[in-house]
Amino acid sequence: MGGIAINPHHELRYKLLGIRYIAVLGYSAMHVLGLSQLQRIGLLLMVHLVYGSFLLRVAGVSQCAHRSQHATE
Repeated sequence: MGGIAINPHHELRYKLLGIRYIAVLGYSAMHVLGLSQLQRIGLLLMVHLVYGSFLLRVAGVSQCAHRSQHATE
């Protein structure tokens, strides 16, 4: 197998950084749209929860696949 092996922890960290950038951009966009402070915070929390749970599920699945791959070798 060629290529660079990516440390799963680093991969997750980059995804979390991506969430932060998306949150900042989204917050700015909501400010332009004229949503109130409370509406913005609520919307950001919903996005974080949905995307965060998705990321955790993906991370869990990839770890399980990684373990089973080592078990078969």
